[in-house]
Amino acid sequence: MAQEQVNLNAVAGSRWVRAFTFYSEGVLTDLTGLPWEFAIQKSVTDKGDPIVSVSTTVGPQGSIEVDLPTSTLTITLTASATALLGKSAYAHALWANADDEDARTAWITGVFNTSLAAAP
Repeated sequence: MAQEQVNLNAVAGSRWVRAFTFYSEGVLTDLTGLPWEFAIQKSVTDKGDPIVSVSTTVGPQGSIEVDLPTSTLTITLTASATALLGKSAYAHALWANADDEDARTAWITGVFNTSLAAAP
């Protein structure tokens, strides 16, 4: 799978959902058995723990849902996860084989932009 550059936007303190469907040469990609992680870091060179990280296990920051028949991953971040980001721009990556440092591969990378909600 070739890495894809996708910039994303969210409002800090709100629930965020984004779905990605994967194809290779016009055919749905087999996602069977791949462990996934969506991580948001301060920058692309940041090697520390992500500010936000979700996997296929539901957690306090959200989750990734894998729909094998449609080759679709749906990433959900909770409002408390996006609240951690405030107003800024961060690096993000969607990792396949997330639990294996040697096989870990970024399928999607880019900038995760966050804004503050407009005052009423």
